[in-house]
Amino acid sequence: MCHAVDTLRGVLCQRNFGLLWVGQNISMVGDWILFVALPFYIYTLTGSTLATGIMFIVQTLPRLFFGSLAGVAHGYAPYQGRILGTLSTVQAIALLVGPLAWAHREIP
Repeated sequence: MCHAVDTLRGVLCQRNFGLLWVGQNISMVGDWILFVALPFYIYTLTGSTLATGIMFIVQTLPRLFFGSLAGVAHGYAPYQGRILGTLSTVQAIALLVGPLAWAHREIP
């Protein structure tokens, strides 16, 4: 029974919030697995600690530099602009990464 909303269990009993919470947790676990596994993959692929270090720096710097700026921009931008800007950015990245991944595929 979920009657009280003042406890964590009560909040998670709200279906929509519970689905959002579970989805965000799954996404966060995936992000951290990628954050840990990608350096190992790069080292296995190249055998170079320099390449692994460069990849780690390239992976970390955007979070450090743009994290604070994104928070400020998020607070001042209108809601529709934030949604359209985020979706447009994701689409642009997907359009750039897709052909690059296809061009560098392994052909048996």
